[in-house]
Amino acid sequence: MPQSVTVTWTPPSPNWIALNTDASTIQPAGLSFTMGAFRDSLGNWKLGFHQAIGIMSPLNAELHNILIGIHIAQNHGFEKLIIQTDNFQAATLLSSTQTNTNTLPLILAIMAMRVRFQATEVLWTPHECNMVVDGMSCLSSSLNYDLIIFDSPPDRIQRLVHHDIAGPPYQRSVPT
Repeated sequence: MPQSVTVTWTPPSPNWIALNTDASTIQPAGLSFTMGAFRDSLGNWKLGFHQAIGIMSPLNAELHNILIGIHIAQNHGFEKLIIQTDNFQAATLLSSTQTNTNTLPLILAIMAMRVRFQATEVLWTPHECNMVVDGMSCLSSSLNYDLIIFDSPPDRIQRLVHHDIAGPPYQRSVPT
C-alpha cells in the first residue's frame, strides 16, 4: 500500500543557481519539447526557456534539454550550477563516475560543457518538486522551434514559483 510523504523543491546553496529541467514527449508521435527554469538560493526566478526540439525518445529529449540549459547557463555567466531533473535515468547517467566511458553523444557533450563551470551537480528530483517546469508544458501547444527565453515567469507559472518558495509541501505517494 502506498504511503503519502511530503516533499518540497530544494533551493540551491547560496552562490549557486538551480536549473530545473523537464522535457515532455507527446505520444504516439514522439514530438518533444524542452523546458527549463533557473532559480537562485531564495527560489527567485532568474530565467526560463522553452523550445520544440523534434521527435526523440523521452531520455534523449531530457538530455537535449539539459544540454540547452547548460549552454544558456554558460551564456549568462552562471558559475555554479545544480541541475535538477525528474528523469531518473538522465540523472543517473550524468552522475555516474563511469560516464567518461559512455559513448552516447549527448552525455559526452554535456560532460564537456560541465567542465567549463566552477562547479556543477546533477540531482534527481521527484516530479512533485519539479512543478515549475512541469507547468511550462502548457506552453507546448505551439510548434515553435525557436528557443524562447523568459526573463520573468509566464503568468501561469508565477503561482508555482511562489508555492515552491512559501509552501505548503507537495504530497508524494511512495511504496511501503
